[in-house]
Amino acid sequence: MALSTRFFRVSLALVCFFGLNVVGPLLNVAQAASPVLSYNSNTGANQASLAVQLSILAPCTSTVPANRPAAKEVAPADNPDQTASEPGDWATALQTQLNDLVQSDLDNGLSGASVVIKDSGSGQTLQFNSGQVFSSASLYKIFVLWKVQEEIEAGRLSDDSVIPLLGYDETATDSPEPAAPQQVGSISVADARRLMITLSDNASAWSLGFYLGWYNIDAMLRAHGYNDTTVDIDTPVTTAAEVTRFFAELYSHTLDNALTDSDYALMLDLFKAQGINDKLPTGLPDGVTIAHKTGDLDDFNHDAGLIYTPDGRAIFITVMTQGYYNASLDLMQRAAAFAWTNLGPKPLPLYFPETQKTVSGHFLAYWQQNGGLATFGLPLDEARMEYNNAANGYFLTQWFERARFEYHPENRGTPYEVLLGLLGSELCQKALQTDTRFLPAVPINDPGHFTYFPETGHNLGNGFLGYWQQNGGLARYGLPISEEHFELNPATGQQYIVQWFERARFEWHPENKGTPYEVLLGLLGTEYSGITQASQGE
Repeated sequence: MALSTRFFRVSLALVCFFGLNVVGPLLNVAQAASPVLSYNSNTGANQASLAVQLSILAPCTSTVPANRPAAKEVAPADNPDQTASEPGDWATALQTQLNDLVQSDLDNGLSGASVVIKDSGSGQTLQFNSGQVFSSASLYKIFVLWKVQEEIEAGRLSDDSVIPLLGYDETATDSPEPAAPQQVGSISVADARRLMITLSDNASAWSLGFYLGWYNIDAMLRAHGYNDTTVDIDTPVTTAAEVTRFFAELYSHTLDNALTDSDYALMLDLFKAQGINDKLPTGLPDGVTIAHKTGDLDDFNHDAGLIYTPDGRAIFITVMTQGYYNASLDLMQRAAAFAWTNLGPKPLPLYFPETQKTVSGHFLAYWQQNGGLATFGLPLDEARMEYNNAANGYFLTQWFERARFEYHPENRGTPYEVLLGLLGSELCQKALQTDTRFLPAVPINDPGHFTYFPETGHNLGNGFLGYWQQNGGLARYGLPISEEHFELNPATGQQYIVQWFERARFEWHPENKGTPYEVLLGLLGTEYSGITQASQGE
């Protein structure tokens, strides 16, 4: 049922129960059987008469507070969120440092170098020449491992499957050597897989690769968008960007829908058990866990993987080099130390050039895990201590276009450490006392499509109910504090069907029908705080 249709149902139901005086504004809409825009024969123009009428009856956004709550800057030492970082465009500053670091080794014996460092917490990426194609050396083995697990899940292979063990007969006197390795024995898939990764054993990798088919492995890579990587045994190549992507997707369990959590755990455990640790690990403190894979062939030297941080994040790092071996080792050691020093203690903050503001710590984690830009919009200011009237105290606060984030240290360690401010309730204080759309309504007896909330006396149904349930519900948006109704959007000048909640305003945008953006959150942060992107540049 379309939202506009079910709105009329709500309106008519209230008329039946309470009569015309109680639901005057709703009745006006219910009586408008023709389109909302009416045609004025005197002027020959469409006039949004109903929208104008209803906007007068929408007190929540008609008066934006002149001043935000009292605030004070927070010193780093006094920041209640110790995972937060200093504001500013850290990524640009660190990128410059990384460029200088790599260039120093290019000036001292390297003919080529590519570095990628990515923080799983913020998603920020630092990179140098990440798209350059290198001989992959033994890094091709990570993609063979992926194909092994895919075949196991498809039922065409098992850990106990025995395959031909390939190699070269070093006792043979005939020359030249055969173009391809020959069978010299047999080996189980589990043993070949382990030796291929933990000791970079070539015979095990050849055995798996020939058995699976190099072409089939390349086809898997293309199907998943790995277009710069090939495992062809004669000329395997890849890029730091695609190797980093592999480890990031392995970590997040998004590499391949055919794989299970058990597959991801097994693969990560193999990389953690790496026996060749003379490259990236030498730049890390003792006791730091790194899951990684090396690659060496002629003058190509690589190492790539993920470093585990104490706060549960991962730092993805890939270093690929060509040239002087000692310069390669130096770059890998310094790149690992650089990554750990700058990203290990806390996630790299995320900088938004659109508003020149930074989000970090628990606010960044909440933003990323609960809808990000589409749900909350851009940050409008830096985090600071702001007085909260409802809680009668100062809390670390940051404003976004569609919400206000509050850090509540009393909830530390629970899912409620970050809460959204009660912007709906604060903006609608007057309406909650006087406007019929915000006063308690009669329950709609349609349990398949509507839910009634006795705490506030309001119905929530169909599209808005589905969005509420699927995107955080009570914890994120709070209870409904109005019935759905038409309202003029102050940002666009257009009228929409809306419904207010304690922490948000839902808006139905029919122009986005069939997309994930059919229901949007109102720009309450912008409206309430008085901050606009235009004023940011002044």
